[in-house]
Amino acid sequence: MIQQMGVDLYGFGASLITKTWMLQRVYNWQVIMTATISGLPGYWISQYCQGIKFRDYAFDQVVKLRYGSEQRGYPGDQAIEPIIVTFLSPTDQSVYNYFKFWRKQVLSEAGYYKPKKEYAHDVHAILYDGNLETNRFRLRGCWPLDLPVQDLSYEADEVVRYSVTLNVDKIEAGSELATIFNIARVGKQALSVFK
Repeated sequence: MIQQMGVDLYGFGASLITKTWMLQRVYNWQVIMTATISGLPGYWISQYCQGIKFRDYAFDQVVKLRYGSEQRGYPGDQAIEPIIVTFLSPTDQSVYNYFKFWRKQVLSEAGYYKPKKEYAHDVHAILYDGNLETNRFRLRGCWPLDLPVQDLSYEADEVVRYSVTLNVDKIEAGSELATIFNIARVGKQALSVFK
């Protein structure tokens, strides 16, 4: 929601000076698994996704250098943490089998690691405001670090969920809405040159 909010800096009336604020929205989202693994399409498995948790690169260490009696910190190596994805467990066990077969793609029958291009796949997380896509995260180079835990101590009326940890090599963000805003901003800047 865009709302005009008055800013009365000098006490002569807020109607003269206004600032536009973009307020918090309620988002819809979806996760799209792009790979078809052992005949199980990722698009089918994606509908069972109930949650995803990830963050972009972080500086996992700070390099500290001394300058006489002072100390200054500089960013060290960047690290990206694994993704945690939560799925409902359908009765046909398709979600469990999807990740089990995906994990089997990492190793050959002889126990050697296969080339990464054979098992690393992209996952998309998309945010919507109504029907408009507002942000898209492309999670590159994903593959399962573990299989879903089989927790059979649940109550009879509980819904069974699987949490899977995925490696990710790179996170790219972008959206149609951001592209539109950037085009409008650049266009406005270009027009201001000719005034």
